[in-house]
Amino acid sequence: MFLAQIFRLGFGIVFWVTIIFGWQTPIAPIANAAPLTCRLYDDHDVCIDRIKRSAKNYWEYRVSLTIDGQKQPEDVLDCRHYQRIDRDGFIDPFKPNDVGRFVCRYFNHRDWR
Repeated sequence: MFLAQIFRLGFGIVFWVTIIFGWQTPIAPIANAAPLTCRLYDDHDVCIDRIKRSAKNYWEYRVSLTIDGQKQPEDVLDCRHYQRIDRDGFIDPFKPNDVGRFVCRYFNHRDWR
């Protein structure tokens, strides 16, 4: 009986402390999240905003970039075949100084062409 009263009292205190102090924390997420990394690459300021590695094809990355302050559409970078796949499925091989090479080199430490 005594343990049940202590349990109820302890649960009540935890409940009310959570309610009172829980409302003081901000509910909305931070509006402007900082980019993952920014680098100067080929005279351009390149920031990686979001990157996700494919579970099925470990050499593919889904990347959202900002280049010189301009947000780029999300692309899939194939670091095995050195090509970019856009949302429409169009495949474009990396150019010699392509930003895709920078991303692949940054996250995958291998010998690159």
